[in-house]
Amino acid sequence: MGYSLPPTPKQLQALVLLGGFWLIMAWMLNKLCIASWYIAKQAGVPTAFRRRRLFAAAQSHFETPKPHDKRAAFADTPSAPVQINFGGSQRNASRDYYEYLVPNSLKLLLAWTSMAELDRRALDNPELFKCRFGFAPPTTIREQVIAIRRQYDFTDHQIRWLRYSGLLKITAKEAKLAPSQLIFIAGWMLLLVVSLVCSSMLFRISYPTTMIPAWKQMAGYLFICGYWTMMAWPLGKLYLEPWYVLKRAGALAAKNYPIS
Repeated sequence: MGYSLPPTPKQLQALVLLGGFWLIMAWMLNKLCIASWYIAKQAGVPTAFRRRRLFAAAQSHFETPKPHDKRAAFADTPSAPVQINFGGSQRNASRDYYEYLVPNSLKLLLAWTSMAELDRRALDNPELFKCRFGFAPPTTIREQVIAIRRQYDFTDHQIRWLRYSGLLKITAKEAKLAPSQLIFIAGWMLLLVVSLVCSSMLFRISYPTTMIPAWKQMAGYLFICGYWTMMAWPLGKLYLEPWYVLKRAGALAAKNYPIS
């Protein structure tokens, strides 16, 4: 029986890099070539040969001269019924058939209803307001929050994280933007501390005082990278991204906010 030595850390790192490169290339090729072909097939998009046949048939149909009888044309024209619609989201399809869109779930309502209509409904419906922004304040606070959203064109998701981070201050009497540079600086400081801790752990694994198996080193690398991602994502969402949202919206240009 032959005996094979365990792979070295460099070999394992090369395998991981090659595996990641293969996954990226396979995903791109699948999205660009294979997935698009299946989508076209499922949608019934005709092939080039079939398109040429359809074009030739349509061309021959319209180029063939036909007798023009105005009297027969007017006699065969049906009288179109007059349709009057009073609702904003309904239409009379034909005679006694009426179509009215009624969403069967809140997710569908949020998906196809316009933002202006959602704002109008959220003012009178605290449950809808809570589903959109994550809290249900009194009517006066709801009006102020929606006014802020309209003024700076914020999304519902951005309003949620602005409130979580404290940059959107909600009290019993008012709702207002309260940007604080202290929150922004604290976010970067916490992210720097987490990065330094993870870097020291990686250094400790890469240069051990005792011999460590290669698979344990790789497991340590993956664990530390996962831990850094798990800590950096909420710090970015809670401290850094809301500040950049306010900066892009122009909410910081009106005045210089203090560091408190």
